[in-house]
Amino acid sequence: MSKNLICVTIFVVSSVVLPVTLTSAQTRTAANSAAATGSVKGRVFLITKDGDLKPARSPVVYLLYHGQAHYDPNAVDHFYQLASLDAYGKRLELNLFEDKDCQMALLDSSKILLDMEEWALDNKKPMQVLKTKGDIEGHFKITGVPRGNYRIVALGQAGANEAHWDKLDVVVKAGAPTLIDLERAAHACLIE
Repeated sequence: MSKNLICVTIFVVSSVVLPVTLTSAQTRTAANSAAATGSVKGRVFLITKDGDLKPARSPVVYLLYHGQAHYDPNAVDHFYQLASLDAYGKRLELNLFEDKDCQMALLDSSKILLDMEEWALDNKKPMQVLKTKGDIEGHFKITGVPRGNYRIVALGQAGANEAHWDKLDVVVKAGAPTLIDLERAAHACLIE
């Protein structure tokens, strides 16, 4: 009879201890996951020919995964580059005036970024395209960013210009913020 009592006691102890152990392991995993990520924050703005600083009002900011220590041909940035080059080639064939080419470049950028969001979802890589909206002064922050190399792209209006900013080699380290100022637009079109 004492053997049955011992078995029951062991069963009760193990069923109580096991869930506590799993909860502690889950807590450690969540803490390790948070420690393996960083953040990217900064500001989007233009500097005019006269030297005036014009903040991008509520820019849409994208972070596109490029790879770990080197270029990754399976990363979203590879497909972004291919799509951007293709769009540029098509614009060259059209032989547009400068203002129309600028406007087409902005439209192309918007479409390509939407396509990259769709690509990330279709390929089950949602962390390869991170997106946020900045404030009225152009400040933005993206948290929970896996460490690695990224391209940052922003779309918005700064002063009298609709613009597109693009910067490669944004390095995100675990547990640390990466500070980025986007001041040089790839395209800036005067709004008429």
